[in-house]
Amino acid sequence: MAMLPLRELGKYGVIADVDPYDLPSAAFTFAKNCRFEDGKIQRGAVFRKIGDLTTADPVHIVGYTNSVEAPVVYYVTEDGRIIERTYLEQEFDRTAPGYVPSFSPLPVTSTALNGVLYLNKGDRVPWYVSKNSSSGTAFAPIPVDDAGTEPVAFRVEGAGAALHERDARGLQCDQGR
Repeated sequence: MAMLPLRELGKYGVIADVDPYDLPSAAFTFAKNCRFEDGKIQRGAVFRKIGDLTTADPVHIVGYTNSVEAPVVYYVTEDGRIIERTYLEQEFDRTAPGYVPSFSPLPVTSTALNGVLYLNKGDRVPWYVSKNSSSGTAFAPIPVDDAGTEPVAFRVEGAGAALHERDARGLQCDQGR
């Protein structure tokens, strides 16, 4: 049997409205749970139920797969605490040490970059936790640098990231990473 090299597999993605014999070799007629991006095929989002949430009223929920491929859900409560809910439906408080709960109507956002999960809330420095950290690791605040600038928010856009900081005078600056 001949071995045909397939280059740029996924270049065209799924083309379902053309007869298969008219398709180029790098096109697909059907795909399930995958993404076609930059000429590559990647695993797509797989939605599954990993348990019911508690009776808590979360203001933000973020889920991801940790380093041992177990689904984890973090949710932020109204008073700013972060609770981890495992696929075994166990709950653990992962709030940064020393945090004093406070009610604030400010929105909560989250992002993940290079195996690190970041949570932002306008009334505090953004918090982070490593995807590879051991079980039971609490979130930690992004440290203030030597220049005295305080992190305010962290966001990811495409392949880039930006850290918004406030200096001692209250001025905001952006640093691309």
